[in-house]
Order: sequence, then structure tokens, then C-alpha cells
Amino acid sequence: MQVLLISILWLALIIYTIKGIFERRELERNTQLLWTILIVVAPVFGLLIYYIFGTERKD
Repeated sequence: MQVLLISILWLALIIYTIKGIFERRELERNTQLLWTILIVVAPVFGLLIYYIFGTERKD
């Protein structure tokens, strides 16, 4: 049961992140596709790299 819950939460995080990528209008379409491919191919690595380098910093 715990594995199912973790899997659902992980999938929700991936979907939420990809949705956020395509809502960012300042990114070019190629950049959006590159982030999406990275997250789909290597989810753990892709999400980590996106949240470290791909998001805007609010100072």
C-alpha cells in the first residue's frame, strides 16, 4: 500500500512539474521539450536538475 501511495505522489510531482514547464512562457519551445524529455527519461535526475537549475530564484 505504501509503494502505491509513493508511486502516485511521484507521478503527481512529475505531472505538476511538466505542466509548470509548459506554463512558463519565457522559455523557448525547444527548452521546454528538452526539460520534459529529461524528466521523462530520467525522472529522479531530471526533477532534481530542473528544480536546482531550471526554476527562477525569488530573492
